[in-house]
Amino acid sequence: MVIGMKKRLIAALLAGMMLVQTTACGNSTSGTVGTVDNTETMSESGTETDTESEGNEVTALSLMQQVNTAEGYDIEVEFLYPGMEYVCIVAVRSLEDVEVYKRVTVRMDDWPSEARVESELFDVLPGTWTISYSYLDYNDMPQEIKDVEVKIEAGVDDKTCKEYRARNMLVLTGYPFQGGEPLYYSPADLMRESSWYSAAPELAYRDYGAKIFFHIGEGDEVTVPSSKSVYLYNWGDWPLLFVGMDYDKYQLAPASFPVEVSSDRRTLTIKQYVSGAEFEYGVYRPSVVMDGVKLNVAVSDIVLRKVD
Repeated sequence: MVIGMKKRLIAALLAGMMLVQTTACGNSTSGTVGTVDNTETMSESGTETDTESEGNEVTALSLMQQVNTAEGYDIEVEFLYPGMEYVCIVAVRSLEDVEVYKRVTVRMDDWPSEARVESELFDVLPGTWTISYSYLDYNDMPQEIKDVEVKIEAGVDDKTCKEYRARNMLVLTGYPFQGGEPLYYSPADLMRESSWYSAAPELAYRDYGAKIFFHIGEGDEVTVPSSKSVYLYNWGDWPLLFVGMDYDKYQLAPASFPVEVSSDRRTLTIKQYVSGAEFEYGVYRPSVVMDGVKLNVAVSDIVLRKVD
């Protein structure tokens, strides 16, 4: 399966580059393709200005010259999922139309291990909640999510319960980011409906959703992490990311949003993240992005109230 992704200034002599994804296999730890997970500025149209899609030929003279130096030219690929194996195929064509192909297989590092946090929140927070917030849509029109029911869970099956607990996480399933019924398919749904997922269960666990996560730290510090490598869901035509956006600068970053927990544990308020130098002193709000295009950016706190 050839997947879409961002590549920053892909090297000049590439006749094509493909990144083919397989499922995670074993515990082998090959080197990783260079990844980037920091701030990213988007153009006013909502698309990145410095990317080329896979397979496109790039012929800038400066890059051709750099490829032919002793140092060569580094290819950097974003949005690679932890624990997955990828095959990178690069084709280089000379001026005499001689082509050389290079194939490299790499496996991304697994999720980093964490010390286990003991907190009553792992038992208290799971259940049915309503979620409400205001947001701007694709056309910058104000919209509202009002009292939509979602679930906070330890996991969606035994496998994810174990994995998420090891990372001190809870998962919220059915996260709403547009009008109408929330979009949600579980891993079991995907494997039942698609032979692709039934043959590659690890991809079903990666792609299911819509989902976001709560991280519970020492002292009951709760955050909602975001990332350019973890999908809100990826069972549609294009992957959707849940990531921080500084709307004024139109800039993305993998912010972790602070969560205020009420004293009775029945209200959660997800707030904006005000960054320091790590994300260029931006004010980041939860957002949903598809291929660099904003679909939803929260312009209010996200408030959850427990139903049961």
